[in-house]
Amino acid sequence: MKKNLLIVAGDQAYAINGLNFYIEKLAAEYNIYIIEEKKMGLKNILSAIRSILKKRGIITTIDCILYVIYRALTAKPTKPQKTYSPHLIVNSINSVEAQNWLQQYRADIVIANGCSLMDKKTIKIIGVPILNAHPGVNPRYRGTGNISAILENNFHLIGSTIHYIDEGIDTGKIVYIDLIKINDMPSDYNDLEEYVYMRCWYYMCDFILNGKTFIPEEAKNLTSKIYPSSGLSSLLKAKSNYKNMSLLCSQATKANKLDL
Repeated sequence: MKKNLLIVAGDQAYAINGLNFYIEKLAAEYNIYIIEEKKMGLKNILSAIRSILKKRGIITTIDCILYVIYRALTAKPTKPQKTYSPHLIVNSINSVEAQNWLQQYRADIVIANGCSLMDKKTIKIIGVPILNAHPGVNPRYRGTGNISAILENNFHLIGSTIHYIDEGIDTGKIVYIDLIKINDMPSDYNDLEEYVYMRCWYYMCDFILNGKTFIPEEAKNLTSKIYPSSGLSSLLKAKSNYKNMSLLCSQATKANKLDL
């Protein structure tokens, strides 16, 4: 008899692609149920702005707003097509509506896929292991993930982490870390996120279906650090750093060919 898998997903393009992937790979073994969060409404956006303003000041708040605008303007014009229909659509996974639904439904395992951070009550109601695919190497790059590694020129620590969710931010038990070799990275920064996620989704499915775990030696005993949401200035700096790294790799490859 099939077990029940619940996927709590956002409706961003990468979340849709991830959910399509999970359904393709896991539907044969699991009954899949989906809760989808709507796009952040004006009320939630204003609440997020007030929170950033209170914690980090006006300059950082403006920087974060510009980041969101920039990402919206440079996003692909059309979203990927969904291969699924959500069983429940909510404004937040932490809403009363979502929590009432979760109390009536019991999954064997849950995947968080581009949704909001779950609060203590929601985690308690779910009551089963919750897995997350983080686009960064935990515990060193919790929060914003790979963009912070690129800002610090730590290209050897770009990758993703499969981990359980607890009440912290990216602090749950790690089951898989995928470190991407520099020579395997896309040459364009804009292609990196999708590439990281594609690998991450694959390893998530491999863990769920086969129990495969892996943490490379260079990712063990890393310092734990949390990075808050990025602003436009950080994004532009990261793109510049990544471009410089890509150029150096290209030049090194050409030099090696000449030596041969």
